[in-house]
Amino acid sequence: TINATDEEAISASADGSCIVWNLIRGVRTNALFASTLFRAVVYHPDESQLLTCGSDRKMTYWDTSDCNAIRILDGATAELNSLDIEPDGVAFA
Repeated sequence: TINATDEEAISASADGSCIVWNLIRGVRTNALFASTLFRAVVYHPDESQLLTCGSDRKMTYWDTSDCNAIRILDGATAELNSLDIEPDGVAFA
């Protein structure tokens, strides 16, 4: 997933990490880790948060400044493989 300015990207990995990349300098600027096989990651429209999903059947909100988990949503009955968020950030699927 690439941010609105095309200067930063987030990669989701099956090794339990999501890496934040600075596309201008070509370096890693941050990372987040969880006990899951990440399947998808998207930016919240205001880019203050990331939303991830994966094999742990959870959707997690992460703060983009420090990559700490803000909120974890449980309840899926199967692995989550993709997600998207509305342009206003109110709803996701």
